[in-house]
Amino acid sequence: MPFICKPGMVTHDHHPIYCVDVSADGTRLVTGGGDNKVRVWATSSLLSVTPTQQVLAGTPLLATLAEHHGSVNCVKFAPEPWSTFAVVSGSDDRTLLLWSLVRGARKGTQATASASSIVFSGGASVEKWTVVHRLEGHTGDISAVDFCVQSHLIVSASFAQEVILWDADSFRRVGRITVGTGPLMGMAVDPVGKYIACMSQSGVVSLLTLTESATRTGSSHDAKGGVSSVLTARGANRPRIFLHSTAKVSLTDSTLARSTCSFFTRIAWHPSGETLAVTGLKQDNINVPVCALLARDTWSLNGDRLYGHTKPTLACSFHARLFHTGDPTKSHSVFALTGADGNLSVWRSDERRPRAITSLFEQGVLDAA
Repeated sequence: MPFICKPGMVTHDHHPIYCVDVSADGTRLVTGGGDNKVRVWATSSLLSVTPTQQVLAGTPLLATLAEHHGSVNCVKFAPEPWSTFAVVSGSDDRTLLLWSLVRGARKGTQATASASSIVFSGGASVEKWTVVHRLEGHTGDISAVDFCVQSHLIVSASFAQEVILWDADSFRRVGRITVGTGPLMGMAVDPVGKYIACMSQSGVVSLLTLTESATRTGSSHDAKGGVSSVLTARGANRPRIFLHSTAKVSLTDSTLARSTCSFFTRIAWHPSGETLAVTGLKQDNINVPVCALLARDTWSLNGDRLYGHTKPTLACSFHARLFHTGDPTKSHSVFALTGADGNLSVWRSDERRPRAITSLFEQGVLDAA
């Protein structure tokens, strides 16, 4: 049974929390909510909470970041080697904000950055964070953000059916494609760096392929309908990136149907990239919530469906590492599913029954990390 700690002080002032992520070193938790804010928390303090919600050590809330002008729908810590920024957040204001921690600056010290980039919340911030860049170009509310480490890209998706690629060094928009299957409720980048998977409101999973070319020159352009390629120019010393549509898998053509209980569908890749977990579905003929596992390249279901929640699954999150019980050749992953039933379930990738399932909240759990 997993260890469960539910610190009651992790809130957004009675507004819903839409997104969550954990830093690679496990020291910080970041959340985004309907109050238009991003909040950074110290996990060491949160894990020291007693059953009566007393904090034994430190201050849980490190910073409240209040530069967005709409609900914060997605938030991610940047991959560890990336030093330009630490956190990226996307919002209903159609803007991505890249945040960096001001090292050595603590509450009460004089800020050296512009007033618009230093954010506080009623004097509650312990750390100071600055907006190092704003990425603007989406025509709809941003629903998801992820990273392609191999190509050093930030990838974002929106309810306007668009996926945009941003160079993580120059912050330039280097590619855009209109998927054309309906508002994008979720998006995830393949850990191998080849595919971008998008889940639409219509129940279609679109697979976009990223490929690099040694050609150094050229101009970028947009692709309509997800058929044409996007050829991106990235500077003198960077290869160009081709982004094009590879496959569209309509899960509603089988015995599955798309659930409409949430604005977000947090799909996720197995850490090896061998399967894609698609949440937000139900077994159409018996109306039972299900998470479907799509096989890489063939994009077939092969009967891999996970049952256990009483209402539609909303989010999936895989542990970054693989595990084995003695034989390294027989490794497996561990992942969590959340649902509109307020439950969390924990699974092994080589099993089709949850190892644990527990009720956490009265309402749906919209994200997991």
